[in-house]
Amino acid sequence: MIVITLVISTLALFFSSIFGQKMWRPILMTIFGLTFIASLVFIVQNDHNHYGMKTVTETKTHTLVSSADAKGMSMLLYHPLGNGTEKVYLYRTDANQSKPKATQTEKTTNSVQKNADKAVLVTTTKYRVHQNNTAKFWFGISGNDHEFVSRHNTFKVAKGWFVLSDV
Repeated sequence: MIVITLVISTLALFFSSIFGQKMWRPILMTIFGLTFIASLVFIVQNDHNHYGMKTVTETKTHTLVSSADAKGMSMLLYHPLGNGTEKVYLYRTDANQSKPKATQTEKTTNSVQKNADKAVLVTTTKYRVHQNNTAKFWFGISGNDHEFVSRHNTFKVAKGWFVLSDV
C-alpha cells in the first residue's frame, strides 16, 4: 500500500502543479509533496532499518543419530572450511537416512556441547515478521515477511560420542 501511496502522491503532485487553480495550487502541492516524502521515507526505513518488523525466534530439537555407519560407535562428523575455524557439520536425525545432512554456511553458527544426557540437535532460527496487521497492510508488498535473519545449531552429544573431521 505504501508503494501505491507513493505513486498516487507523485501523480497528484504532478497534476496539481499543472492543473491546480492559482489559489489551491500551493496548498495541494504542499500536501501531496509531504505525502510523497513521507512515503519515500517509510519505504527506505522498512528496507534499511526493518521498520514495522519484529524478530521472532523459533527453536526446534531433533534427536541425533550417528553420522557414519560404524557399529558400536556414535559420531558427529564435520568438515573444516577455509583456515579451519569454520566448520560444516554432517548429521543425521533418522537412522534410515542414507546420507547425512550438512549445516548451512550462510548466517549460521554452530557449537558442540559434549557430555549431554542424550544426543540432540537444537536449532534456533530467527526471522523478521510484520509487527501487526497495520504494518502488513502498508508494507506487505515488499515481500520481507518471514525474512531469515540467522540460525544457530547446538549439537549436544552424549558421553561416548566422537566429534571427528571427515578429512
